[in-house]
Amino acid sequence: MVRSLAVLFVVFSLGCSNSESAGGNTGGGEVTDQWRDCCIATFTSDVAIQDPFGGTAFTASADGEYLLTDLSAFASEPQVEIAYLTAAGPDNYKLKVTGGPETFPFTSNCSIDTAVQYIAVFTDVTVYDSETLTYELCKLKAGTSVKRDMTTNSGYSITSMSLNGPQVYEIMLNALGTQCGGAALGYVSVPETRVLGTNTWLVPINTVMKPQ
Repeated sequence: MVRSLAVLFVVFSLGCSNSESAGGNTGGGEVTDQWRDCCIATFTSDVAIQDPFGGTAFTASADGEYLLTDLSAFASEPQVEIAYLTAAGPDNYKLKVTGGPETFPFTSNCSIDTAVQYIAVFTDVTVYDSETLTYELCKLKAGTSVKRDMTTNSGYSITSMSLNGPQVYEIMLNALGTQCGGAALGYVSVPETRVLGTNTWLVPINTVMKPQ
């Protein structure tokens, strides 16, 4: 996710349901051809990817290729995040790194100095002007990506709070706003899905990194 400006990010992991599974316990979730022009992490060994609670979400296998959603530095510390790609969107995981890029457990076509942030759309999505989802602002196609305006906030936050079923999220549209009548904010309905044994909601508009 974006870290240079304000970001709103919510993750839910609630119980079990009959939602569709989007992956197994190891491997899977790798980058698809649609995102080959983005920054990709190719792992050099098997790496256990931790969930937000310290457990193992999945294992990225040696030679596994995952989309990088963050490759930057904060207070001189590397910030690395990868996406486990599903049909519902990206499920993002931070990688703990203890040193500089030479310690990364992967190689990449990008570096911290050359990676550029883009706002990307992972599924076809309708954007509305309010959380009531009454008036449509625009439709965005999967695969759309625009270079992020670094002077404007980007991110999302949840506006509903039910324990299952779809949730409504407010999106800071950033550069995507030009495709939505110039709007700065939009609202989308996000279905519940099941990924790696956990029920969650994957927002289909997210940050990716591309080579400069």
